Amino acid sequence: MARIIPIRAAPAQPAGPSAGLRKLYLEIYHRLTPVIGWLFVKLNVPGLIRNYEGHDQLTGQHLRSTLSRAFVILNVDGRDCYFDRFTGHFGGTGMSMPCCTQPRVDSSPCSGQ
Repeated sequence: MARIIPIRAAPAQPAGPSAGLRKLYLEIYHRLTPVIGWLFVKLNVPGLIRNYEGHDQLTGQHLRSTLSRAFVILNVDGRDCYFDRFTGHFGGTGMSMPCCTQPRVDSSPCSGQ
């Protein structure tokens, strides 16, 4: 005959100080974020960006952001836009060359021989 052992439910945790502190933190965060953002815009503080690669399903564009020592490079469908990494100022545009970033299959030089 099997022995049945009753399982007691864990007592419910009261909404103590941790829930209240979290709510307060979120309230402060949501109120200060626009103010700090406005201040950063006025002081021309450059924004932060991470390496990213993705595909925009709405427009069908391929998006990529990369960081170099001096620039943040935003690439949209092979077109590069360079921004100074420290000041955020626009530095120019360029094109990604797939033949230079992927290994060559043939051994002939680029002159077309």
